[in-house]
Amino acid sequence: MSDDDYRTCSEAETLAHVLNHCASDIDAIRQRHDDAVEQIGSKIRSALGSAARHRPTTKKVVIPDLAVTFEEHAAIARHSSLQLSHDHNTLKYQPIVAELRLKGWQVRTAAIVYGSLGSVQPSNINTYTEKLMLHKREARQLDLQLSGHCIRTSHCIWGWHCRRYREGRAPRVCGWGTSQARTRR
Repeated sequence: MSDDDYRTCSEAETLAHVLNHCASDIDAIRQRHDDAVEQIGSKIRSALGSAARHRPTTKKVVIPDLAVTFEEHAAIARHSSLQLSHDHNTLKYQPIVAELRLKGWQVRTAAIVYGSLGSVQPSNINTYTEKLMLHKREARQLDLQLSGHCIRTSHCIWGWHCRRYREGRAPRVCGWGTSQARTRR
């Protein structure tokens, strides 16, 4: 069996591609993102309580967006891939922000970015504390927790990808939560 017989996509098999874009690993990549979103949501729900979350009469909204991207910083680049992802996630919501502001809402975007190898966008702490109203201690804990989550799940994604290649079989569907990722090592 040649490499081409195994391959499910035509892209170069780089670490960045496998951990963030490969079609054969997309279910696991999406699950890594969804688990991180759930961890953020859980922390915010427990910190704010139900009274602060459900007050539509205040006409204030925060639009959070999480990105897990591959950490790259070319010597000639002005910004890291984490910063570029942060800026992109902030800009993509500007039409929605403008529309809601015309309707009298106070709107803020909250871009949160982690690297698939565990890097943390420096602005995450300010996003958590100033926009999502977490205490600094909670924000730091969440940053550490999510950085570790990205490391562990990316390790699993890479391992599954390599194992499929070695075994020469078709990719299997992945769908696991945080707790299951630890038991599959």
